[in-house]
Amino acid sequence: MEAMSADAFTFYRKHIAEDAGVLEYFEQATPVNELEHARIGSRPARRTASRSLDDLRAIPWVFGWMQSRHAIPAWFGVGYALERFSKRSAANADLLREMMHGFPLFNSLLRNVD
Repeated sequence: MEAMSADAFTFYRKHIAEDAGVLEYFEQATPVNELEHARIGSRPARRTASRSLDDLRAIPWVFGWMQSRHAIPAWFGVGYALERFSKRSAANADLLREMMHGFPLFNSLLRNVD
């Protein structure tokens, strides 16, 4: 799980957090700009006036995606990590199948991601 988590995190950072085009897409595809002005939280949506992903707080980031039915913060990178782990060896692929059938939490995770 640690290896898969590290792979998913690296993939997410590369393709989401470090991709300059994601912020523009996020602002156009979600209601985050409207949420910023709604004053429904105890803190502002951004740490400073900067328009960067690093400056955006976690709640508007996740809530914005969820309002537009994009579950990107929840699943992005999971498939990459599972595929990479299973291709490392036949034993890893077998382990994933065993976990899917014998570990209800893992099974639930995969079903939710799906």
